[in-house]
Amino acid sequence: MDPITQGALGAIVAQITTGKRLKKSSALIGALSGMAPDLDILIRGDDPLTPLIYHRHFTHSLAFIPIGALLCTLVFWLLFRNISKAYGFKNIYLASFAGYATHGLLDAFTTYGTMLYWPFSNARVSWDLISIVDPFYTGMLIIGVFFYLFSKHKKITVAFFVLSCLYIGFGAYQKNIVYNMQTKMAQNRGVTPVKRRIVPVMLSMTLWRGIFEDQLGHYHADSYYVPLIGKPKVKMGDSLVDKPQSHLVITADQERAVQTWNWFTQNWSFWDDQGRLGDLRISRDPSKFESLWFLTLNKNGDYKRTRNFKERPENWAEELIEQVSGGDPDYKYMNKYN
Repeated sequence: MDPITQGALGAIVAQITTGKRLKKSSALIGALSGMAPDLDILIRGDDPLTPLIYHRHFTHSLAFIPIGALLCTLVFWLLFRNISKAYGFKNIYLASFAGYATHGLLDAFTTYGTMLYWPFSNARVSWDLISIVDPFYTGMLIIGVFFYLFSKHKKITVAFFVLSCLYIGFGAYQKNIVYNMQTKMAQNRGVTPVKRRIVPVMLSMTLWRGIFEDQLGHYHADSYYVPLIGKPKVKMGDSLVDKPQSHLVITADQERAVQTWNWFTQNWSFWDDQGRLGDLRISRDPSKFESLWFLTLNKNGDYKRTRNFKERPENWAEELIEQVSGGDPDYKYMNKYN
């Protein structure tokens, strides 16, 4: 998720677990430790896919938490001499551990994929319960942190943390509703899902993207609006016949790149009409196949990672808000498709 959310979660967990010992310093240590795993974005190499390979890699794993917390503690011990003298190495480590431990777990609740079980598994874990940017979730954490810093009512901080956990649990409830709706949409199309994925769309728990592969190998995408109050709606989206472009892979390096891309997308990839390998999981329009990034194979034998952000329309923000709020007239109640 975004660094503000990661820092807020790290801060609130450190406050709850070590606040009595470290006082207000627990928030600072927890916040910085909670953001620290994303320093993996600094890892670069000659391979264009290096950022994809190493972001949310070992720094985000459960096994690395004790090591990551220790590295954070050493930095804080050197930089914050007043805190170090006042509270000692052990207490700083405990706060660092609390903050660092939250990062990979929170990322695993999103769609991008996190190597939570490295080095025992290279699988990218995605529970698809919350968007990578959710202002409601972030707001709850920030309010909880501020109550601990500026109020005597510390229990309110605990209450907001519990509320934030319940919010993610609510995501599981919303996802289950979409799952049942997706099953009916597949029946309406006259096909059977053999593989499916349901992911939250940016900024909200009310808008979801549902994709599935049918028995013929075709992909289908629909957008689902599930309000807090009222009946859910669905927007029937596009269908895609994936056409493998194996003839475009002309070198061993390109073949390895394709394998890496399939690993990164968790085997939710597709070839578009321009011969680019895209990502089915995330789309600019949740009812379409508009990948935000691609693997492009060049005729000279190399490859590159390209982004689709520049192709979005000028009013993309307005369109997103309209969909998240349920104002898109293309959404219909399920009985309209029966």
